[in-house]
Amino acid sequence: MADIVFCRACGWLNRGHTFIYLLCEGMEAVGVVIAVGPGLTDLQVGDIVAYALRTMGSYAEEHILPADRAVPVPSSIDPSINQLRSKQTIEQIFNSRMGQGSLACLKDRGHMVIFGQAPDPVPISALAVKSLYLTRPSLFQYTAKREELLETAEEAFANIANGVLRVRVNHKYPPSQAAQAHFDLESRKTTSSILLIPDGVES
Repeated sequence: MADIVFCRACGWLNRGHTFIYLLCEGMEAVGVVIAVGPGLTDLQVGDIVAYALRTMGSYAEEHILPADRAVPVPSSIDPSINQLRSKQTIEQIFNSRMGQGSLACLKDRGHMVIFGQAPDPVPISALAVKSLYLTRPSLFQYTAKREELLETAEEAFANIANGVLRVRVNHKYPPSQAAQAHFDLESRKTTSSILLIPDGVES
């Protein structure tokens, strides 16, 4: 979804009657390291890493990125998985949209965490009924430092391995069908995660 938002907001410039596409899409990916810069010791050629960046480019066949943004993927994690979603509880709800129904599921002083792009408007008075907490976090403020990024990734990978987080990938496309993947997502024809899997990569 973030790729679609950036495509709409940043990807096009109107020059007269001509629209020129400026960016290679994609903010996050999992891949194999094919080269490292001089003096780098944390990563080696052949390592499987994941990343999420503010800048675009993950739809490309190869992508140069800062080493401190690459997170090693443990062997216990399926390397084709790169999107996580937390399950819901009574004390905390992680949701892409916010509505009265979600708030009703929370106990007193519960936490509503919104991660979507278009949350439904809810009046402040709805939070006051049960002294609820509402937040709309962004990944990059929680992983600005290298140690924060690694700590967050290690906790997520551990929760997947332990079964606390369940990752569902219901749709896979080759990169040549990225436009179709965007269309299907915007048309609400998909559920859970969507992955672009390069040709020749086992999924």
